[in-house]
Amino acid sequence: HSSMTASITVVESDDGDGDDDSDDGDGTDDSDDGDGANDTDENGEGESPDCDFVIGVDSTNYTFNPNLLSIKFGEVVCWQLNSYSGNVAQVSNSTSNAYVSGFRSGEANITFNSNNSFYVIFNSIYGYADNTTYYYISEPHAGLQMRGEIIIGTGSEAPDGDNDGISDDDDDCPEEDASGHDADADGCIDDSDNDGVKDDVDVCPFDPDDACEAVANDPQSEGECVEGDIKNEDCNACSCQSDPNGNWSWACTEMDCEAMKEDSPSVGFIVAVLSCLLVAIRRKL
Repeated sequence: HSSMTASITVVESDDGDGDDDSDDGDGTDDSDDGDGANDTDENGEGESPDCDFVIGVDSTNYTFNPNLLSIKFGEVVCWQLNSYSGNVAQVSNSTSNAYVSGFRSGEANITFNSNNSFYVIFNSIYGYADNTTYYYISEPHAGLQMRGEIIIGTGSEAPDGDNDGISDDDDDCPEEDASGHDADADGCIDDSDNDGVKDDVDVCPFDPDDACEAVANDPQSEGECVEGDIKNEDCNACSCQSDPNGNWSWACTEMDCEAMKEDSPSVGFIVAVLSCLLVAIRRKL
């Protein structure tokens, strides 16, 4: 929709009361640029349309009240910010601090009074869309998070590329699905125990020493092996083998070591050498 370049109150036309309702020569734009927002000066002349909703400021003067508003398409929203020095300016998203285009009540530090009322008519005539969310700020206080949202119909959902429930605008890891592992809601998988292993793959996500019950009950920690492990048991060589069910266990040669030692020391030496060669071969494999 077209941008707005003037300030606050309402579009002025001759209301038949004998007053001059045209440009009063004070340097402000008293015309309507067709964006559905009032473009006249801050002198409070004229009357606002009927407001479906009114937004003010809270006691701190740094928070719109309400700052989240749901409306129907075509309804009129009015900002009545008595004694507030600032403005109302549309921005592109929930974190932006910069006005680029859209509705704007005027320059940043205009002081509102009891006669001031800035309004926007949210309908298609003025370029607004149904089922859309519009964001706005007070420019001089945007750094204090003085901002608001107007949700029309169902609103518009911000993109969430990794489907973790955190919009891309607020997601520190927009390509990482942190669902179920994101206590601080920053969009990244947590590392709760700061051990360098993310919670989704950490057996003990809250114990940096990995000494939790899950490890204690893991069969592998009780002497079972993993693929690639090898060892010697006396004269027998052992390697870790998997059964048809995917369970890994030790498989060793079954030579009678005691008998071989009794038969001949030299034979035992040869067998020992062969066992070492077998181990070396398995390592290379």
